[in-house]
This record gives sequence, C-alpha cells and structure tokens, in this order.
Amino acid sequence: MNIRIKQQLEMALLWEGGIDRTQLAYRCGTSVRSIQRFMNELARQDDGRIKYNAKTRRYQLEAELGKASISEDPELYLRYCRGEKMLQPLLQEEFENRFPVEDIEDLVTSTLDDHVVNTLIDAINGRKQIRCTYESTKGERADILLSPHTIVYARRRYHVRAYHHTKGLYGDFVLGRFLSICIASGEGEGYSSIHDLDWHQHINLNFLLNPELDDHEKRRSILEWNLSINQNTIKRRVRRALTRYVRIEMTTPPTSSKHPTWIIG
Repeated sequence: MNIRIKQQLEMALLWEGGIDRTQLAYRCGTSVRSIQRFMNELARQDDGRIKYNAKTRRYQLEAELGKASISEDPELYLRYCRGEKMLQPLLQEEFENRFPVEDIEDLVTSTLDDHVVNTLIDAINGRKQIRCTYESTKGERADILLSPHTIVYARRRYHVRAYHHTKGLYGDFVLGRFLSICIASGEGEGYSSIHDLDWHQHINLNFLLNPELDDHEKRRSILEWNLSINQNTIKRRVRRALTRYVRIEMTTPPTSSKHPTWIIG
C-alpha cells in the first residue's frame, strides 16, 4: 500500500473533514486512477471506518481511525501546514489551501547572501573545507579555515556548526557574518560531525516557572504552556551544543512582562 497516499488521506480525514479523489491525487503527485485503485484496495482491508459520501464526493471518517500511519497530534499538523506554506516560494507555486495558517517568521528574519549559503551547502554535502573571512560578535575579523557539518536555525537566524581548524574545536558561526567564503578542499577532506561530541551528546534542561510572576502572569503562563494547575517545571532534551540557544529563548521575558516566564531549574 502506498504510504504517501495513506498519510495524506489520514491527514485529511483527521483534520480536514475528508477529501475527494482529485485533491488526494494532486497532493500525492499521482493520477486519479491510481487513487481509485488505492481506495478500492483500502476498502477491502478497512472495516467501514472510511466511507465515500456520494453527496459531497468526499471520503470521510465514520469512526475512529484506529492505528494510523501518522501522528494524531494536532500541533504537529499545524507545523506541517506551516511547512507547506514556507515551501511555496521555493517551488514557485500556490499550494491548495489545506488549512489557514500564517507565519511571520520570514518578515522578521534577516536575508542571507546567496553565495554564502550555496557555498556552505556545497561544503556540507561534499564534506569539504571552506576558507572564509568572518566577523565575530566583538567585531573582530579573521581569515579562518572551517569544516561545516550542519546548519542550525536558532534565535531567528541561521548558524553553521563547523570545526575550526586553527583552534582545533567545533563552534557555531552566524551566516550573516561571513564577509567572504570559498571552497578550500576536495570532497571528503573536511571534518565531519563524528568527533563533535557536544553535537551528539544530549542532556536534559530543567526550567522552573518563575516565582516572581504575579498571579495573573502565572495563570496566563499555565494556560499558554498547557500546564496542569500544579505543574511548575518542564524538561527539554537537547543537544549539548544547542543548550545556550534554548536557555536564552526560554529565559527571555515575553513582550507583555518584565519577568521571564521560565528560569533555569
């Protein structure tokens, strides 16, 4: 059974009130005839939970889906919709409106230099070294040799995780601070992530609901974070290399308060 079709069908059944054959074919990049064959096969295996509504010409869910091939977490569905929205400019096409979700991230994120991004993609895909001029947070410029292995998006900007050949350690470099960049080695000659211990080690970060919040702020935080009434701690499992970003994000006060919602527990 085609897993792609099954996933798209289940998504539509769970959160979109059903789907017709033409819509399903479009989403899966296949023909309506292929969808009909799939649905015929599914009907032989299904116990009546999925029904075809002749009036609406849509397949709809008549009972609980049972064992699904996708997560039934609705928040993950919203993330999926956001992802589809972000893909539209890349694919240069307007997707069918699955569910109305808007994301302002692109409106508040700095743009990147195409040459920098393309060079880093080439280096990471081919495990190559790069030579670059980079400006540090303190405004110091240096010509350095790096072996990048992963792009990281944190704090509304892109970083690259890379091995610094002069310092002999791994670090993070903001893409917007590369003043010049070029490939400096052949394929396979760069350092991979295998020796980046902080990247591969995961740790638990514990956060405590800030006791300095007033009663209104505490109630609001409990609602917004979907906490139980007596819950005042949360735990996040993260890569050790990314703990700094998570701590900053979690302990930065929201715009509506002078106090951070969470403090390090």
